[in-house]
Amino acid sequence: MFKKLVGNLPFNPSLISHLRDYDLRLKKEFKLRLAGIVIMLLVLIIQLLVIFLVPNSNTYSPNSLLNNSHNSLSQLFIDCNNNLENYKNVLNFYGLSCSDLYSGKTISLALNSKNADLFSLNRLSYDSQNETTINISRQTFYIRQLVFGNKYSLKNIATREVDLNSRVFYIALGSGNVISTRQTLINNFVQQKCSQNQPVSCFNYSLAARVINSSNTDANNTTQSSGRTIIYTLSATNKSIYKISQFNIAINLQNALAYSDVANTYGGIIKNGVVYYKLDSTLPSQTQTEIITVKIKTPVPDNSMSVTDPNYYAQKMIVSFGNTLVIYIPKSFNKFLEMNINNYLPSSSSEVSLIIVILILLSLIYLLVRNIILREELKIIRHSHSNHQEVKK
Repeated sequence: MFKKLVGNLPFNPSLISHLRDYDLRLKKEFKLRLAGIVIMLLVLIIQLLVIFLVPNSNTYSPNSLLNNSHNSLSQLFIDCNNNLENYKNVLNFYGLSCSDLYSGKTISLALNSKNADLFSLNRLSYDSQNETTINISRQTFYIRQLVFGNKYSLKNIATREVDLNSRVFYIALGSGNVISTRQTLINNFVQQKCSQNQPVSCFNYSLAARVINSSNTDANNTTQSSGRTIIYTLSATNKSIYKISQFNIAINLQNALAYSDVANTYGGIIKNGVVYYKLDSTLPSQTQTEIITVKIKTPVPDNSMSVTDPNYYAQKMIVSFGNTLVIYIPKSFNKFLEMNINNYLPSSSSEVSLIIVILILLSLIYLLVRNIILREELKIIRHSHSNHQEVKK
């Protein structure tokens, strides 16, 4: 359009008014393109911060059934055959064998509303009110719904899909966790009834936490900084009509120990982040309590969240024992970027996103420079036309 106006101007001087309108349009486009460049520059800065300040996490979460952070099917098969961490027994419990891993196909399982009916088998308890506890080969596991729609959740999981007699399982390559429907994972498991020989179901369990300060504040759902000391109180109440003698209880602190150290178990034995207590004889309705003291680390670790578990190194300490308690840890600048900004960036790799941002930025810069050149040419043409009109007069 610009060339057409300029070409016809010598034959039709009245077109000079159209050039003025064109100049006004260029001014508006200049502002829009400049605003676009500023926005893309901000996005570029954020993208660079994410790449250089937030490292790619290979943190292993104790919630995982296996530590297979490199997502290797062959390594998963080897670990299964070696029954590492009782993994082969877990698969066998569901009728799966190690060789079934190769009979399936690798897919990316998106965590969205379409897969809202999927549950996973986990080692740690994160939500005791909405979990199903199951025992496999004398080990306790927790069945809960896959996290989706949460801004801190994983966007997708690399899995191995295995169809076994119309029962579909998804085996997470990074963690080995077994994913399926809730009914499939429960697998007709029958909760043990309370008896003197099977006392696990004879107790009601509860957990409380307080901060050691002047007022002994309740620590649940509070934010606590480095150096603070937390006291966990475990309570086990005999709800049966039996006298239970010498019963063992255990509490898993592995998630909390990402940000804290055990100061004192007061007689408990700690092994791999799990504290074990041996209770004396307990009469009906009698409650026995144990306490554990932990101290938040100084400085607070700045590790990236686990690639397989959005609740590990997520600036919170989660502990379950009948009920679930959560204590939050203040975010550093790096963790703020990781947990708040990185979630709104494209799900593609950071390098791909960076290239896309740079290409958009270069395109906007080109359009802005072209706009400036056109406006300068308009000034010259209008000035030349004005001088030509004066000479005619």
